[in-house]
Amino acid sequence: MSQSRQQGFDDDFAYQQDNVGDRQPTRLLDDHDDTFVAENNFRRRRLEMNLRPTNILSALFGMFHSSTSNDDNSLNRLTREKLRYYSISCSISTICLLVLFSVLLPIIYFIAGTKSSLPTDNYTRAKVLATSQVPFIDGHVYLPSKLLEIDQKVFSNNNLIQLNQNLTLSQKKEIFNVLNTSLQIDFIRLQEGNISSMILINKVECKTILDTSIIVKNTLEMFDYMRTRIIEKYNLQLILTKNDLVTAFYKSKVSSMIMIEGSHTIGNSLQLLRQYYYLGARGMSLNTKDGCMNEVIINGKSLTKFGNSVIMEMNRLGLIIDLAFTSEKVIRDVLELSTAPIIISHTGVKSLCKHQYNIPDDVIQFINIKKGLIMIGLDPIMLKEEERKAYDNILLNNGTTLDMINWQLKNTEKRATIDTVVEHIEYIYDLTNSCENIALGSGFDGLSFYTKGLESTQYSIDIIAKLLSKKKFTDDCVRNIMGLNLLRVMEEVEQTAKKLST
Repeated sequence: MSQSRQQGFDDDFAYQQDNVGDRQPTRLLDDHDDTFVAENNFRRRRLEMNLRPTNILSALFGMFHSSTSNDDNSLNRLTREKLRYYSISCSISTICLLVLFSVLLPIIYFIAGTKSSLPTDNYTRAKVLATSQVPFIDGHVYLPSKLLEIDQKVFSNNNLIQLNQNLTLSQKKEIFNVLNTSLQIDFIRLQEGNISSMILINKVECKTILDTSIIVKNTLEMFDYMRTRIIEKYNLQLILTKNDLVTAFYKSKVSSMIMIEGSHTIGNSLQLLRQYYYLGARGMSLNTKDGCMNEVIINGKSLTKFGNSVIMEMNRLGLIIDLAFTSEKVIRDVLELSTAPIIISHTGVKSLCKHQYNIPDDVIQFINIKKGLIMIGLDPIMLKEEERKAYDNILLNNGTTLDMINWQLKNTEKRATIDTVVEHIEYIYDLTNSCENIALGSGFDGLSFYTKGLESTQYSIDIIAKLLSKKKFTDDCVRNIMGLNLLRVMEEVEQTAKKLST
C-alpha cells in the first residue's frame, strides 16, 4: 500500500500520517539518523530556493492568477484570494502615494528653500536680495562731475584719488576745505551698500556758459572722462541694453549707464542727440536742477515744437526720457506724446514736501497709468518740509552751504532720515496701490546736504531693510523697487525703438 507523508515538528517529536488519516506517534528521531538528516537538508535547500528574489516575484505574480491545480482545496483558494486582494490594495496605495509625493515634494522643497534662502533679519534679508536675486540700482548719481571737480581743483594729475581705496583723513579734509563737501561714492562703499548698478549723470556747467558749442565740447569731453577715468579704469560694464545690466549682475560686476542731464547739451540738433546715443548714452533729462536754458522747453514750463521732435527721436533711438526737474505741464505733455514709459530720476512727493520739483498726487497717478517710474531722491531739501523751509530762509538771507550745515547740526530732530525716505515711497504705494512705479535715484555726489543716516552710498541698503520691516512691502514688492521696475522700463524703451525702426 502506497503511503503519503506529511512531516511537522512539535517540540522534538515527528509524526507520520497514513492514507486513512490516523496519526501515530513515532520514535524520537536521533540527530544522527540518516533519514532525518537527508530530509532536513532537503527542506533547507527548498527554503533557500523559495527565498530567491526571482521565486518571490513569481509567487507574488501568481497571486493575481487563479490556480488550476486539481489538488487546491477551498482553504488554499480562499487564502490566495485574500492575498490577491491585499496585494492589489497595497499596489494601488503605493502608486497613489508615489504620485502624491511626486507632486508635493517639489512644492515643499521650493517653499522650504525660499524660506531658508531669505533670513528673517531684515538687514541680512536685504543683503541677500541685493547680492543674489535682483540688481540694486541707484538711478541718479553725479560721481563723474564730482570726481572731475576733485581732480581739477583739489589734487594734481600725479596724485589722483583712487575709487577702489579708502580715502585718507587728510584727503577728506582737503576735499572739504576746497569744495565744502565730500565724496559720497567709491567702490568700497558701493559694495558695502550692495549697489550693483548706477546711472552716471553726464552733467556740464550751464550757469556761466551760454555758448552752445562750448557746452557740446564739454559734454563730449565728459563722455571721454566717464569712459576712461571711471568705466574703463575700474572695469565697469557699460550698459547699452537691459541684458548688459542683468549679465553684469550675475557676474558680480558693477555696471553703469550714461545719462545726459539737460537738453541744452544738444542745442537745437537732433544729429547731436543721435551722436550721444552712439557714444553710449541711453537716456537724457530734458531739464537740469539749475534750470539751464534750452530749445526743448519754453521757460521750463512747456514743450516747444522742437521738443516734440526730441521726444519722438528719443523713442525711436531707445533713449530713456527723464523728466526730473521739469514742470507738471511738461510731464503731462510728454506722457501724452511718448510711446515709451518715462522716468523721473530724482524727486519726491509734493504732498509731503513742497519742493518745486516734487510730484503732486494727480501727476503721480498719471505716471502710474502710463507705466512710468518715480525715483525717490535722497536730497533732504526735497524730502523734509522743515529743511526745505530752513534752506529757503538761508538763501533769502544770502546764506551759504555752511550755514545750512550748521542748521542741520543744531536741529537734528527736524532732519530727514531713512524713515522720511520710506514715508515718500509708502505714500506713492498707498496712493497708486502699486509698487511697480517706484525706484531710487539718490543724487549722491551732487548733494550739498545729506539725509541723516544716508551720508554715502554705503548706507543705501538700510533703505531696503527698512522697507522689509513693513508688512505691506513684500519681498516681490521690494525687488521691484530695488531694480526690477527700472529693468522693465529699459526693456519697454528698447522694444519701442525696435518697433519704430522697422
